[in-house]
Amino acid sequence: MILFHPFSPDPAYLERRSETIDWLVNNSVNILDLGWEIITYPCEKTSDYEDKFRELWGKDDLIIWEHDIVPTMEAIIRLAECEYDLCVNDYPFWRLGYQPIYGKPAPLKYRSSCRNVAEDGSRQDSVDEWADYVGFGLTKINRKFQVEHELGMVHEDRWDNLDTRFCRWTYSLGYRWHVHRPMVKHNHYPEGR
Repeated sequence: MILFHPFSPDPAYLERRSETIDWLVNNSVNILDLGWEIITYPCEKTSDYEDKFRELWGKDDLIIWEHDIVPTMEAIIRLAECEYDLCVNDYPFWRLGYQPIYGKPAPLKYRSSCRNVAEDGSRQDSVDEWADYVGFGLTKINRKFQVEHELGMVHEDRWDNLDTRFCRWTYSLGYRWHVHRPMVKHNHYPEGR
């Protein structure tokens, strides 16, 4: 098992990452005791995340843990032990009503990171345990899936849509994501969840 932790070394993101860093310091011995490899990877350029993702493809079961997610050991173990090829631990993705372009205030209610495509083509929050589209925040892609499928998406010089492009590709193959709960904390916003 590889626990892949891509992060931005930009000091502007340190506040979002501090709780995540503390979690890693406090749990790294437990993770290493399981025989897993931890790869903390600073993404200096916008393409670094995808470049490293492609480099790791096919090597082992892969858990991606992004820099502003505060997992629990239980959540990570549940992902690792799950029989399904593609899994995600749900997390609050964005505040409902938030409009970043206009900077309007939002209520403290969060949408799920997991989305499904409805019959009319609209996107809906996942209410069951399967989703079509997910944010990579805390996900598992097992090695079996990686070996059976050559990574079939076009490389782009952008880190912020890697999960979207990957989910479009897996969806085109007929795969869905197994959703794990309870939600883990997402420090994308100052108040977390």
